[in-house]
Amino acid sequence: MNFSELIATTARKLPRRWLSKWNDIEIVHVNQFGHNPVEIDRSGEKKINIYKNILSTEGHKGPEELILIEFFKFVEFELADDIKRRFEYKFVLPPAQTIKEFTDRLRLGTYKSYKQIVEDTEGAVPRLTVIHLVNALLLNQYPISEARDLDVTTWNSTKDFASRKRYMSLTPLVSAYSPRELYESFPVAAAAYLENELSDVRESTTRGSFVDLMDAIVG
Repeated sequence: MNFSELIATTARKLPRRWLSKWNDIEIVHVNQFGHNPVEIDRSGEKKINIYKNILSTEGHKGPEELILIEFFKFVEFELADDIKRRFEYKFVLPPAQTIKEFTDRLRLGTYKSYKQIVEDTEGAVPRLTVIHLVNALLLNQYPISEARDLDVTTWNSTKDFASRKRYMSLTPLVSAYSPRELYESFPVAAAAYLENELSDVRESTTRGSFVDLMDAIVG
């Protein structure tokens, strides 16, 4: 693969919405070895310098992903504050299916405690969702023996969350199941989302929700 082919394959990984931004940035092939094989220009200009050792770089990230990281550093500068905050706290909507299953379990009337429902919930994101609902019930001293007919989508203390009008934070899960740079760095996460759909996230439901978040921001 030569330099032109590398730039072309990298551009093809970008969603259409980012192509004008990509075209605004000057991509410079520097015919020497660099300590970093690719980096944004230190002058502050909209320029990405790609060094000759980009194609021989050894490591977990391929050349296209390394270039995408530098591109999304420019994108990050211009993100709206609410988008930056959403990424920082990993705000996602609770899964609708989990809320339905929680309501179904309440209606069974066979559970002796909320703890049993939490323990029967599989997957990190569904379990976190149920913990949010259970905490609201416990805070309001709502006994499980009376919760059989409770509709969490209309009950005042849970209705916004259960109706998926309020976010929950994935931070506890993403920080537990992901490499540090992936959950701390927007450019790294954006590039990994496009390159491999965040394959380094080690728990499937966390990865799925993190992908949904990046799809809303980047896709």
